[in-house]
Amino acid sequence: EALLYDSLKEENQENKYESLYGKMVSLEMIGFAVAGVGSGFLYSIWNGLPYLLTAVARLSSLIFLLLLVEPKIKQIKFSFAIYFSQIKQGFRELFKTPFIKTTILLLSISALLVVDYETVLSVQLTHLGFAKEYFGIVATLMFIGAACGAHFRNVLSTRFGQMRTIILVTVLMGVGLILAPFISLYIGTAVLIFRSAFIAINDTVTSTIINQNTKSEVRATTISTFNMLKAIPYMFTAYGMGVLMDKFSPQYFALGLGIFLLLILLLQLRLLKILK
Repeated sequence: EALLYDSLKEENQENKYESLYGKMVSLEMIGFAVAGVGSGFLYSIWNGLPYLLTAVARLSSLIFLLLLVEPKIKQIKFSFAIYFSQIKQGFRELFKTPFIKTTILLLSISALLVVDYETVLSVQLTHLGFAKEYFGIVATLMFIGAACGAHFRNVLSTRFGQMRTIILVTVLMGVGLILAPFISLYIGTAVLIFRSAFIAINDTVTSTIINQNTKSEVRATTISTFNMLKAIPYMFTAYGMGVLMDKFSPQYFALGLGIFLLLILLLQLRLLKILK
């Protein structure tokens, strides 16, 4: 993310970041979708073939990485002293005033969406009751949904603005989670696909907001700090969430998560007055 934004900034084209980053995420999700369909076929030929081709693809990507040219905007020679200094600066960038209000809102929402993406979505999918031959198809449709969300998020952010897009997507996510125990198999599948799209929209717009409010020399550190912070709640609660889903079912856990997500959003809007 930082490399893309600074490369565009070097050419005075940083206004294209959200569009290009959205296309990158779309292509990534399409890649996952194609892999989801193809991996089953490859596995039927030889169970080691998907892993072998994955290794070949990763090694091939190293060639392209070596060809990347680092942007010349305020380059800093690496040292451990500078590294730790940049970590501190990353925290300062995220929690500087008045951006601290935006950071708290984005972190609150993104942390809960990490829980949904890393745990709830996949567990719900396995509990929908699909036959195993259809499981991969539905998972592929979820990746396609995410690709569409990342690609067309610009329609929302242009019409409503970045922060209102985040809020709108969060409300829709919360409603989708709350409805989980009460909807049929096919409607539930559609909701899972839309939730995948909403998560991609949130990630793309959030990345744009952070990049636009961060200095080039600490951009990568600030983004990695944000990604670390949003993953911490999931890291410490993953086991407990698994226990709760075993006890109450993934659908009712999703309902509770949706209510909590909307309550957090309402609390943030009331206390931080983000819409003013």
